[in-house]
Amino acid sequence: MSNRKTIEQLWAIHKYEVMLHSQRHYNAIRQAMKSNPTEQDIRKLIDEALDIETTEGSLKNTADHIWGYFKKCATEEEKAKYLTLKARLTIDEADEMLAMLYSFSVKYDVNYLIQSSIFRRYQ
Repeated sequence: MSNRKTIEQLWAIHKYEVMLHSQRHYNAIRQAMKSNPTEQDIRKLIDEALDIETTEGSLKNTADHIWGYFKKCATEEEKAKYLTLKARLTIDEADEMLAMLYSFSVKYDVNYLIQSSIFRRYQ
């Protein structure tokens, strides 16, 4: 496997977890991926991002991005559940939101999300 492929897989796995912690680092990694970063460069940015505390804004943004995979196929009940939880979402409900989104990932067989590090604790 080429080094570039390894770096792309690393980013794919950590993308939403980075977004959950730091939009700035998410954007920096996206920009770096347009050039020829080393695996060490990307790992460093990922590690820096994961050291940043999640905010309600980043939680809602990340949830919306992940929800985008399901919004067209989810049932009305699932949509209502998502919107209700999002409306009252705080850091304290992060686990509930992520667990629900993981269950949708499994139900709708979105392998890209199932493999994401953001869902590691639910597997």
